[in-house]
Amino acid sequence: MDTRKSKLEKDKQSKDQRRYSNPEVQSLLELKVDKILAKMNFFFSDEKKEMERLRQAFKKEVGALCTEVHEIKDKVLSLEEVSNKLEAKVETLQTKSMVQDGQMASFERTQLIAEFKDMEYYIRFRNLPEEEDEDTRQLIIGLLAQAMQVEETYFDEQMDRAFRINTSFAKINKVPRDVLVLFVKKSTRDAVLARHFESSIRTDQGQIILLKEVPRKILQRRKEYTRLIDRFVEKKEGIFSMGYSRRSNLHMESSKIQIELTNKVILKLKEADKEVTNKIDIQRVMCEFYEKLYRKKEVLEEDIKNYLEKQNLPQISQEYRTMLNAPITSKELSDAIKKMKGGKAPGPDGLTAIYYKVLQEELQQPLLMTMNDILDSGKIPESWEKAFITLIPKEGQDLTSPKNYRPISLLNNDYKVFASIMATRLKQVLQEFIHQDQAGFLPKRQMKDNIRSIIDVKEYLESHNEVQAALIFLDAEKTFDNLNWNFMFNLLDTMNFGENFTKWIRAIYTTQSAQLTINGEVTQKFAIQKGTRQGCPLSPLLFILVLEVMNRAIRQETNIDGLKIKKEDYRLRAFADDIVIILKDPKESIETVKHVIETFGRVAGLKINEKKTKILVKNMTKKEQEDLGRKSGFDIEKKVKYLGVWLTKQNLALYQNNYVKLWSQVKQDLERWSKLKLSLLGRISVLKMNILPRVMFLFQSILIIIKDEVFKKWQKDLTRFIWQGKKPRIRFKLMQDAKERGGLGLPNLKLYFAACCLSWIAKWFWLRDKRLLQLEGFDLRYGLHGYLWYDKVKVNAAFKNHYVRHALWITWSKYRSKLYPRISMWVSPHEALFKEFGRRERWIKYEEVLSKNNETDEFSLKTRDQNVLLTASKNCVNSTLKRSLTSCEQLIISPPDNQKGIVSRLYQLLIDIEFGTLNNIK
Repeated sequence: MDTRKSKLEKDKQSKDQRRYSNPEVQSLLELKVDKILAKMNFFFSDEKKEMERLRQAFKKEVGALCTEVHEIKDKVLSLEEVSNKLEAKVETLQTKSMVQDGQMASFERTQLIAEFKDMEYYIRFRNLPEEEDEDTRQLIIGLLAQAMQVEETYFDEQMDRAFRINTSFAKINKVPRDVLVLFVKKSTRDAVLARHFESSIRTDQGQIILLKEVPRKILQRRKEYTRLIDRFVEKKEGIFSMGYSRRSNLHMESSKIQIELTNKVILKLKEADKEVTNKIDIQRVMCEFYEKLYRKKEVLEEDIKNYLEKQNLPQISQEYRTMLNAPITSKELSDAIKKMKGGKAPGPDGLTAIYYKVLQEELQQPLLMTMNDILDSGKIPESWEKAFITLIPKEGQDLTSPKNYRPISLLNNDYKVFASIMATRLKQVLQEFIHQDQAGFLPKRQMKDNIRSIIDVKEYLESHNEVQAALIFLDAEKTFDNLNWNFMFNLLDTMNFGENFTKWIRAIYTTQSAQLTINGEVTQKFAIQKGTRQGCPLSPLLFILVLEVMNRAIRQETNIDGLKIKKEDYRLRAFADDIVIILKDPKESIETVKHVIETFGRVAGLKINEKKTKILVKNMTKKEQEDLGRKSGFDIEKKVKYLGVWLTKQNLALYQNNYVKLWSQVKQDLERWSKLKLSLLGRISVLKMNILPRVMFLFQSILIIIKDEVFKKWQKDLTRFIWQGKKPRIRFKLMQDAKERGGLGLPNLKLYFAACCLSWIAKWFWLRDKRLLQLEGFDLRYGLHGYLWYDKVKVNAAFKNHYVRHALWITWSKYRSKLYPRISMWVSPHEALFKEFGRRERWIKYEEVLSKNNETDEFSLKTRDQNVLLTASKNCVNSTLKRSLTSCEQLIISPPDNQKGIVSRLYQLLIDIEFGTLNNIK
């Protein structure tokens, strides 16, 4: 088959060869090819001509377009030249306009000053009766001569003219027109005004009002300013508190905003001997100051290690070390986010606390993984190294000096969440390591404990005249900002805080930078090389950890003689860097104290401000005081302000220097607020939100005897404010009742004072704070429970010789029968007989010395043998008593951990007793 197919193909090829080899066929083919080529040449020649024609036409059009473009370009260049000339003319005109505006403003200021100076010779008389055909000038001369007790000829010479002026107010209200009086001398006008302010000038028809004249433009500007402030407050405050008049609330808020704006805006600073007012220069001065402040001071690493080795610091336990370095749990992260406060300014990334709260579920897992990775690696995000520093002015200081501003760091909230978790862990460690004398930043420690102890120390010294003592109130310069990082790192290593925790602290405090926010603008970035950032949750804890090294050195120094009562040594009290050192025979110890502080300061960065450090002395002659002042370099004072309270040499002066001063300020505020149109509920709210917190601060800090007459006087002032000087329409007592019972919740200051007293007495109930009990009971013959319950005051009257004890005992004796119908379960019969507060860890309570008769279901005292056996037992367990506890017992017996809000709960209990809702206490 294949052979046949190949044969056919060969035959076909041979036929084709024979056909094309014929000459005639070849000539015909050539002829056809020539004709086809001729036709193709003709066709392409026509196309070529057409394309050439099109190319020439396109060339002409492009040439025309180029010409037009060149013409447009020339026009644009000419327009640019004209524009530049016009811009130059505009700038010239603007410069001339600015100069003219400045000249006009200067002219207006000059005119206003001239007008104001002219007005300084005028006084406006208002409410002066008007008569027909009166001689106004002679009327004023006679009135002033009588008021000033001089001859009429004097004012006839000193007065230029006096005339009535028409006002729309006088016309509408049909009252006498004002009288404008022009004096020859400004001093005469000032003398008249001073006389009027001392005792108002009056006529037979009534009192006259004297006013200074103010230029109309200034009055217009004041009105415009008030209007703008009102509009600003309306935008800021969308909702007004119930009980406030809208207009009155605007003015109260506007005053707050004015104060805020005044404090926040830095208008001028001092640089050397000149004053800086330019915005750029203010930023430069501030940046230079803080860049210098945060610049690292070189301290040899060897010096730091040698110092720490000499302090014999303990290492933290393995349990605490494991806890500090353990991975962060989901619960810790969740709790930290929940604790974040909304409304706080964010850090450089702009993410607020609300962002993390709202998106907590979505962010929980990524944050947890990131933070544990940071804890393991010791590497932190770059954003955590940055901060915005906002400057808070210090109250009562010269605000033209950069050092009188407190720098607060605005940090990213993700960093603050992480720092908050680590701070919560660190608090548990510091609670055990840091002495009870340090009352700052740790749970269950309050500044009022410091004030209470200092008052007790002075009470001891007043009863021991033979003991010479000094209380040194240290003032350190920029303590948070001067902390040496290397000292902190070495301290963490010395106490063995653990690898991960120490590594993370090193990462945070190695490369930091910040930018200041001044008048709403951010300055250039600068490096921070020392100090802890105020605004970081971990910062105060690290600070008191470092400071505790110095405090321990002071306590352990044998050449420093503190105040010793029995086995307790009272030589130091601190609230963060507000430190009080108590010295016995201070002339012998003062140099050692200064040496200990200076030695610590050289390696840790602390520097004492000798000008602001003050001393209170007891039982020293004037010459001895002068010698102590020269030796120490500190000022000897009669009173010192410590933690917001004025402490005096004698406790008797505490009332005058604190309560009297405070109430004087309160009366001024009430006088100012009484002019506002507030509703009844609004005025009560003012007292609760503004007056009560200020008074409560003193109630909780200084509990001394306050007589009933004082509370009545305070009540009278509050009543006058509430009812605007009119006759009260509701009994004061009914207004003080709780709202649930139809009252208005008006604070009862006397009951709040009693509640604060009872909260202080609670420490006597618990018998846990041995140092405080030993200090307050230094001269007692019996235990504190003996005086509280068994009336040992009658046997030992010295109990009431103590300024604080006496005040507490008066309150206790008044309310004891109302709070306890029978002997309380917290009373310790054994402690009542002995005054050795540190004798045992725990005193047996009354409920433990009771024996129950199962047949009669009654309680009786155990036998003497049973009590001896019970006393000897090391593990006494409270027995369950069948009778229910009273409301006060439930509050007092609860552990100290549950004592939050104890004053409010005691106050509510006293209110219930006062209004008869607790007639039968069970």
